[in-house]
Parts: sequence; structure tokens; C-alpha cells
Amino acid sequence: MKNRLMLMLSCLGLVLVGCTSMAVLPKQPANPCDLTPPKIEWYQTTDGGIYYTKEGAAELLNYIHDLKDCVEQR
Repeated sequence: MKNRLMLMLSCLGLVLVGCTSMAVLPKQPANPCDLTPPKIEWYQTTDGGIYYTKEGAAELLNYIHDLKDCVEQR
């Protein structure tokens, strides 16, 4: 009985020491680059190419600009 108690206390001590001595990783900052991809309207041409509407092209350029700013902040 005494041996079991000592064994359980030893195991509990090892677990507690192990938990307190574990390296704590620093919290990662929230991703400032959570950009929502734009909804881009585009059409296919008869020769297999595509073209963007004026609004779609503007949305794409704004997204690329925001993405560039995000990458430069890191």
C-alpha cells in the first residue's frame, strides 16, 4: 500500500515537473493579411483568351496592391 502511494506520488511529481518545465511558445500574432479575394467578373473571348470588366480589373489591382502592402509589413 505504501509502495503504491509512493509510486503514484512519484508519477504525479514527474508529470507536474514535466508540465511546468515545458517551453512555452510565444503567441503568434493574428495574421494581418487576412485579405478577402475579390469577386472578379471576366469573360472568355472566341480565341481562347479572357478579358476583365473595368470593375473586375480595378478590384484585381486593388487586391494586388493590398497583398503587396501586407507582404512588405512582414
